[in-house]
Amino acid sequence: MIKRIILPLCAFIFMNLWSSNAKFIVFSDPHTYDTVLGTSGKAFEDYLDSDRKLLRESSRIIDKLISLIDTIECDFILIPGDLTKDGEVLSHTLFNSKLDSLKKLGKKIFVTCGNHDIENPDAETFFGESKDPTFTVTKEDFEEIYFDFGFGRAESKDLSSLSYSAKAADDLYIIALDGCRYEENQKEKHPLTSGKLKKSTLKWLDSELERISEEKCEAIVMIHHGVVEHFKGQKKGYSEYVLENNKELKKILSKHNVQLVFTGHFHANDIALEKIGGTYIFDIETGSLVTHPCPFRIVSISDSFVNIETRYIEELDGIADFYSYKKSYIETGIKNIATEKISGFNVNAGDTEKLAEKVSYSFLSHYQGDEVYPEGFLDMDGFSFKARLVAFFQRDLFRGLLFDYTPDNNVIINLNSGEIKKTDF
Repeated sequence: MIKRIILPLCAFIFMNLWSSNAKFIVFSDPHTYDTVLGTSGKAFEDYLDSDRKLLRESSRIIDKLISLIDTIECDFILIPGDLTKDGEVLSHTLFNSKLDSLKKLGKKIFVTCGNHDIENPDAETFFGESKDPTFTVTKEDFEEIYFDFGFGRAESKDLSSLSYSAKAADDLYIIALDGCRYEENQKEKHPLTSGKLKKSTLKWLDSELERISEEKCEAIVMIHHGVVEHFKGQKKGYSEYVLENNKELKKILSKHNVQLVFTGHFHANDIALEKIGGTYIFDIETGSLVTHPCPFRIVSISDSFVNIETRYIEELDGIADFYSYKKSYIETGIKNIATEKISGFNVNAGDTEKLAEKVSYSFLSHYQGDEVYPEGFLDMDGFSFKARLVAFFQRDLFRGLLFDYTPDNNVIINLNSGEIKKTDF
């Protein structure tokens, strides 16, 4: 009789691990650019051709987001890095002023850095055909600039990085992790895209999560780089977008039953799931605010269920049809980049254009989330041998980007069972 009572009771306790309730907003990779640095001329256009972001419009897009956030009740806001185009002091100053506007609306904000934000050799001004270096920020500058947006609330800081933990609510902590490699940028003479947590940071995290557990509080992690692979082969083909030592991080998260990780970096709206030991870890990536579809998320946690609603910047002052504008901008950009690379394999012009269209569709679909794989998408009948060869070597990329086993945008996550269900908001 005693056994019959104890077993269901144990199951009940196990199935109600999450005790904190919260509602918050996530937006990522705003890549704020102060247009005083230049927006015309060949040098700036060349930059855009290789990196298709809506930089000219970034300030207005953030302003539009602020007006939307003003209508949403939330406990706090998370921003997982790449706050600026390339770490320019002027761009950081501009973004800080935007966050100050949100703060005046009564919003509590937590930021972390991205690979573009600190000690960036690509911080430049653009005028005509020339570009010249401009001032970037140091690690110390970054913490000072964003003191009111996470660092000033920190209850604990990692001494070897910009990682910190802060209370977002009475029973909920935000752990902002810094896995960026900005200390190597000047030596390499270019910003390193990849990320890796220092051993001392991992040790700090383990200790901090132990302390939080002893307080009987929950923890949410925010980090710029991906922690769980978002498509098959991502760490092999796009290793710089997945944290180099993600296995060590996942082991610590599993040990302390930390399930929710909010990331950015790859500019895609995507949710990835991995079970480590007995813990389901959800890597919730939010696409770039300045890359179509210009998303942000509204997250609600209650009774071990996480509701995630994705919304978009759909209108922008000065642009009559902003949806078509932003979609065409990224479609054309990716297609042009793909065309240049494919033509380098001496593929004929007709097949190059068709393959480039497939590449553009694949990335755009992944950026949007809830990917759709068109029937016969990789059928290569009628293509030349060289085109079929290129497609063969890229087949894993196409399939990885388009075959997604979890919904990404409007979903309900069951933290206990690991189930992710699509829903309508």
